[in-house]
Amino acid sequence: MTRSNSMNTLFIGGGNMGRALIGGLLKKGVDPKSISTVETDPQIAAHLVHDFSIDVLSTLVNAQEQLNAAQVVIIAVKPQDFKSIALSCLTSSKIAQVSALLFLVLPQGYRLQVWRTGCTMGAAFVQCPIRLP
Repeated sequence: MTRSNSMNTLFIGGGNMGRALIGGLLKKGVDPKSISTVETDPQIAAHLVHDFSIDVLSTLVNAQEQLNAAQVVIIAVKPQDFKSIALSCLTSSKIAQVSALLFLVLPQGYRLQVWRTGCTMGAAFVQCPIRLP
């Protein structure tokens, strides 16, 4: 098993963007047991479980165990939802312990500095700007 196959990954958001990223990881051989997702829409959550056999939680509060165990956190939410999700993550003491990689899908204008100051020195950051139409 390669290192990428064994990394615990938490997706926050399982809509179109999250679903595409999850599907891509699984096609590359990542173990579905290493992927958890927070998805508030029950219909989307049910499809994720059915299609990918991954663990899906309804709220970030319910995902504290997964957040604590995550080596990769991917935030894949709509730009208008990003601020509230980001604030929830920043106020969680567990997000500061992510040490392998913190991958952020950020709307234009959000800055990584806020995240860098709240996380461990070992965390790496990737910014993927997206734009509203």
